[in-house]
Amino acid sequence: MKTLVTLPTYNERENIERLCAEILNSAPEVDVLVIDDNSPDGTGEIADRLANNHPNKIFAMHRTGKLGLGSAIMAGFEYAMKNGYDLVVNMDCDFSHDPKELPQMLAAAEGADLVVASRHVGNGHIEGWNNFRLFLHWCAQQYTNLVLGRYVHDHTNSFKAYKVSMLKRLPLDELLKKGSGYVWHTLLIHEIHRRHFKIKEVPSVFVDRRAGKSKMSTGEMLGGLKAILKMRF
Repeated sequence: MKTLVTLPTYNERENIERLCAEILNSAPEVDVLVIDDNSPDGTGEIADRLANNHPNKIFAMHRTGKLGLGSAIMAGFEYAMKNGYDLVVNMDCDFSHDPKELPQMLAAAEGADLVVASRHVGNGHIEGWNNFRLFLHWCAQQYTNLVLGRYVHDHTNSFKAYKVSMLKRLPLDELLKKGSGYVWHTLLIHEIHRRHFKIKEVPSVFVDRRAGKSKMSTGEMLGGLKAILKMRF
């Protein structure tokens, strides 16, 4: 399958070059699209240099500002659909998602419409979070299970592989209106489940970011909880 790995970025100059190198080392058959939201730290300029040094393997997309994770993932989907890709994999750019896990995700995608890198199946787990953050994560999972249903073990990890043929059949623009930011991919997986597409989970080890700062705000978290509730009712 022709595969695109999308990397939404905002102020990731400490990570982007090493991450692209590790992605291509782990899965040399994939292409990489950096989607930069006008990072003031120069991430976009690094992405341009990488694209120039790796023509037809690394591509750079520049947006006008920090427009949200949901719209960035959506932009990656649109790029994949317009450029003839069969599969699109979304990854965070902070090394919390291990590029070495890409081969197992690509293999699983042969028999599924959506592959979720799950921190709660097999030997999947989270490293580097304190007990309070782990508790908040547990609460978010339980809340989502209660409101949307327990059809996957990990609703909130953004490390996923999507069949493009499936994406073309989803109301992506409508979903984006219901919630952006970190909650958007949770709403998306619910819509995929609701439409009876095949979902598969593979174990994933989530490691707290190596460099840079987390971009999750309390306001975005609360907004996400509200969006999930509206999705159900």
